[in-house]
Amino acid sequence: MEEKSVALLNTLVEINSDRLLGYQTAFDDTQDADLKNLFAEFSLTSKDCKKELEAEITKMGGTPTADTHASGNLHRAWIDLKAAITGDSRSTILSSCEFGENTAIDTYDKALSDSSSGLTGAQQTMVINQQKRIQSNLDRIKGLMKVMA
Repeated sequence: MEEKSVALLNTLVEINSDRLLGYQTAFDDTQDADLKNLFAEFSLTSKDCKKELEAEITKMGGTPTADTHASGNLHRAWIDLKAAITGDSRSTILSSCEFGENTAIDTYDKALSDSSSGLTGAQQTMVINQQKRIQSNLDRIKGLMKVMA
């Protein structure tokens, strides 16, 4: 088992756990049907990415983490999202989601740029494909924000 690869993939599991919790919070607390649909879809992206990463970690002989990235920026973004939802402002909610997705993209960028990560070509492809899905979510959030501006 390549411990560094497992640790790196577990970091991505944590990020997707954070995303999943954040979008579930957003879904539960917003009244806007279009945002509920969007957040439900983004939750599925998070679940799919997380499951794929966990399967890869298990295949490598590692143990997938059950933690979130509680000490990181993404956790703070989701706390801000909860506060934003309480204030019931679409623009504030979407801005918090944008921050969270940017943080996730940055984490994926760091994972992909770490030349000592030990990720195989197939694992790198999986991470790149997941990052593209998250980027697509981010682009949709930005699109909604432009419409509101």
